[in-house]
Amino acid sequence: MAQLIDPDMPGSAAARSGFDGLPYELVFPDEFNTANRTFWPGDEPFWEAVNIRHGSTGDQEWYGPAQITTRDGTRSLRMTCLIGVVCYKVGTGFALRAAILKCQPV
Repeated sequence: MAQLIDPDMPGSAAARSGFDGLPYELVFPDEFNTANRTFWPGDEPFWEAVNIRHGSTGDQEWYGPAQITTRDGTRSLRMTCLIGVVCYKVGTGFALRAAILKCQPV
């Protein structure tokens, strides 16, 4: 089973006192310190980029795993505007490619 706590997480972030004075322990971090991570299905145990087009709303956006990676300790999501390309639709037109990252159930 994959570990919930990323090994890159600083130990100082593992626990803290809340504003209510009670102690809290970190159980699921969102550290992205490792560069060039990918989020295609099966790449990560807890994170996955969706690979969809919202056709039901008539949108021409395509959300794909190729549009997301990590660098400099953060997630990097790319938005690309394409003109005159086929984008999951018959014919050509205006298309926006972007990314949605979701957390997989534990």
